[in-house]
Amino acid sequence: MDYIKQLLTLRATSLSTAQITLTTGILVLGTVAFVNDNAVAMSNGINILVIPFDKIVSVA
Repeated sequence: MDYIKQLLTLRATSLSTAQITLTTGILVLGTVAFVNDNAVAMSNGINILVIPFDKIVSVA
């Protein structure tokens, strides 16, 4: 969990895109907007998705 948070924090700093796999099997692709203690926010077009860390399986 800490590794995922660190990786997403680095991507938020550089406004990089990330592909996140959720526990439901859904893939989310977008730009990492910000990371806090419990979740990551990703922008995808005009949408902003807030994803709790406990719902993330992997980040690419």
